[in-house]
Amino acid sequence: MVIVATVRALKYHGGKALSELTKPDLEALRAGVVNLEKHLENIALYGLPAVVSINKFVTDSDEEIDFLKSYCEKLGVRPK
Repeated sequence: MVIVATVRALKYHGGKALSELTKPDLEALRAGVVNLEKHLENIALYGLPAVVSINKFVTDSDEEIDFLKSYCEKLGVRPK
């Protein structure tokens, strides 16, 4: 199963306002990745393998992308 994730959406789930999503914010991203983690837990309940496809925007910082990749790897999911 492929989950497409964006830094923007995860920051939004982490409490960032829509007007602020293009600004780097690791704290909002850290708070929002629990949403992604829950989706991955739900997929695992069905015994399906998962891949996270990161839809990168030009406003995403390298630090945010690196954090998201690292977070996925810690969960045992391959980021692409």
